Amino acid sequence: MPGNSAIAAPISRTPSNNADSRLPPRTGQFRSAQLRSELGWAQRANNPAPEAAPPSASSYPPAPSGRLDHALPDHPVAAARASLFFLDIIRTDALPAERQAKELQTQARRLPQLSQSRQADGFNLMLAMSGKLPVDQQAPVLAALAPRLRTLKARAQRTGFAALATSIARLPQANRAAALPALARALPSSGRDASQFHAVRAMTQSLDAGSQGRALPGLIRHIGVLPQAQRKAAFDAVAQQAERLPPIQQRNALLGLAGKIGRLPADQQAPATVRLQQQAKSLLQG
Repeated sequence: MPGNSAIAAPISRTPSNNADSRLPPRTGQFRSAQLRSELGWAQRANNPAPEAAPPSASSYPPAPSGRLDHALPDHPVAAARASLFFLDIIRTDALPAERQAKELQTQARRLPQLSQSRQADGFNLMLAMSGKLPVDQQAPVLAALAPRLRTLKARAQRTGFAALATSIARLPQANRAAALPALARALPSSGRDASQFHAVRAMTQSLDAGSQGRALPGLIRHIGVLPQAQRKAAFDAVAQQAERLPPIQQRNALLGLAGKIGRLPADQQAPATVRLQQQAKSLLQG
């Protein structure tokens, strides 16, 4: 071999065998990559990165609004849902009466899924469809609609309640019993006046004793939201009606009324207590 024929010993890659603790020089892109890595490391060592500043308030994602976009009435998802809902209601008109009544009861449970601005339209449509049913099929549908009143806007709730009460009042007395307890539970929570309260109570008086007993708890719960000046009269009216009920239902009514004494004006609480005590004594002696 020309030149120096001595073959150089292999260079050890072990740091302890290299005076400068460095690997032997490399060529090509391997050496370039190593140099870039070493230079980058040295730069980071000599110039440590500044501590990250806390994010500003504006950099955080916006807080959830509490209302999904698709719940807005003009959102495409909300519009599509409403269209399907109304189509499903209209299609029930082709079903036999008994099946249509059951389908309307099922659809009533879907009403709160609509945007609030469309719920009143859905409620009114189902109320109108129920009026086409035979009278013996209407009461279950009307009873299913009653709880849906609470998800309507305040004004729609009042008008919807009045329309529902009118529909129930038109039923034969035998069919009213299935819907009136639900109507009593659905009395508007605003309690602006006692007119609706007394209208429903008057309707319950035509029911048999068992049905009256099922309707009175809804009336009793509503006493506490009436204007204070009208609560004692409502309290006394229900207490008087309870006297005509069978013992078990009269006892339940008295217990419910006892829980409303604290919602009466202060000067009327003692007379109300005395009245309930007298009724309870008569019930025990009877």
